[in-house]
Amino acid sequence: MENLESIAKELKAEIGQYDPDLFASRIVSIIHGLTHPWNQSVIKELVSPLRQLLYLLNLNLTSPVIKEYKEVFFEGSDWVHLVELLKKMEIIHQNEYGELKPFADDLFNDLSEDEVLRRRLIGVSTYNAFFHQGPLHFEEQLIEKISEIFKNFNSELKVNFGWDAVDFLSLYDCLDNLRQEKEDNAFMKKPQRKEPSVEEFKQNVSDALKNGKSFQEAMMEAAPFDTSIFEYQSNPSSVNIFYKGDLKDFSEVLSEALLANFTVRRTEMESFQFFSQPNQILKKPIYELNNGGYLIVDYRLLLSAIFSFLQQKCSEIIKKPNRLTSAKDKYLEKKVTEVFTDFYKKDQKAMIFSSYYLDGNERDLLVLSKDTALIIEAKAGNVREPMFDPDKAYDKIWSDFKETIDYGYEQAFSVKEKFLEKQVFDITDEKKKVLHSIDPGIYINIFSIIITYNKFGHAQNDLWLMLDLFDEDEEYPWSVCVDDLDIFLLAMKKMNFSLIDFNRFLKLRSQLHGNLVVNDEGRVMGHFLTNKRFQLNKGTYRFPASDDIIFDKLYSTGLGFKNERRLTMKQDPRIRKLY
Repeated sequence: MENLESIAKELKAEIGQYDPDLFASRIVSIIHGLTHPWNQSVIKELVSPLRQLLYLLNLNLTSPVIKEYKEVFFEGSDWVHLVELLKKMEIIHQNEYGELKPFADDLFNDLSEDEVLRRRLIGVSTYNAFFHQGPLHFEEQLIEKISEIFKNFNSELKVNFGWDAVDFLSLYDCLDNLRQEKEDNAFMKKPQRKEPSVEEFKQNVSDALKNGKSFQEAMMEAAPFDTSIFEYQSNPSSVNIFYKGDLKDFSEVLSEALLANFTVRRTEMESFQFFSQPNQILKKPIYELNNGGYLIVDYRLLLSAIFSFLQQKCSEIIKKPNRLTSAKDKYLEKKVTEVFTDFYKKDQKAMIFSSYYLDGNERDLLVLSKDTALIIEAKAGNVREPMFDPDKAYDKIWSDFKETIDYGYEQAFSVKEKFLEKQVFDITDEKKKVLHSIDPGIYINIFSIIITYNKFGHAQNDLWLMLDLFDEDEEYPWSVCVDDLDIFLLAMKKMNFSLIDFNRFLKLRSQLHGNLVVNDEGRVMGHFLTNKRFQLNKGTYRFPASDDIIFDKLYSTGLGFKNERRLTMKQDPRIRKLY
């Protein structure tokens, strides 16, 4: 721990020299264009670009305030040195706390060598998934969750705090639209301005300076030609800035709630040193600039912070804590039904049964389409922060896995058994009224799908690690987070994949278990969408991060979300695409 701490202190000391406004602007500019080719030279050496950039930013914001800051950074040797320190920290973590940590002798007292290795792998991969991945969802998905999950709490929030979830979504819309307007202005072709006289130009510059603009900003604003594209190229983070005046259409109590609970300034916090420590930017993703402006670090982070904030406030005022859990469960069940109902519109004869009963036990969803049956269980569950020591992390991870994926598989298998018995059976509603009599002989393809609210990382992607099948000849189910399921089926629909293609994916996907090393299902799905197959072999599958870029490309022209944002602009030929 001593070596790691000394490097962390050195890294923080280096970063603390930088002007926080300039450092934050540069970090946000890189985050704003993580997938753009011109940023690859900066992030290519980073293990987890978004999370590590946020870590560096928080190191700066928790450093002591000093009189004179270093203004030149991210240039040559400066940036190389910072990256080298990050690499050293990563190597030390791997050797002293991660996958290369020496095994303690007492670990082998009750466990076999294979079991110890399996548990170490699960602990390390879960840690990496939890701390190294950023928000893996589109803003429409989290907006929908906020709207649906908190709708039954809005009246109580309004009474207790003067605002509700609808108000925060309206505020987010305002800020997001402001950002998008600035960005669109940079890329839209606009008519040439009338060239001012020398006196008019001087007066325009003077007026801008009086309004608090810098000399450079005043000159750009007074220029007879549109300068939006130059401003954007010199500082892409500028589109993420807003001022209090931009919130004038909202109540003071709502504006103050945003600024008081979601903003951060440079304030010394000596205790923040390590990558795995709680990063305040995840809960407060708005940096207050010294000129009175506010810089949003990332809009998806802001939505995630709003969700967490609303959840916290609800827990303060509701008398029954399980109301929030129940709201998540209901959202998940409803969303899963909607997603499959939309996808199976291709088959007008498909039958979809939600909340059906089998032998008196409720099950979540059953899809019958031609010769295929999908047995679907949706489990909200919970994913807790993993322990730092991978050898002590297993019990907590297993507990979360058992309550969601393992339990979902158990329920799905009880239905699949009925198909395997080859005897006609009935499914009913809650009042035991028969909904449908199923003849198993019709169904050649029987797939189990376990859908979760949260992501479980590697242990979910490769179920061989933790899921014990009831039968050695049984195929592994597909376990996937609802957000990933949503974008995958939307992408298949947009790319004109057929229902047979989906069946083929499920068949091939089940064969990857036992040889898969990946923490993000998006890479697996993206690889299939791009290549229309998996090259099945006896080796290990390691799908690169580039495999899930296809979702961003599809989204840039409209992925197909209900109420997809800026769809008109995405399809406007005047807007230059960045992909």
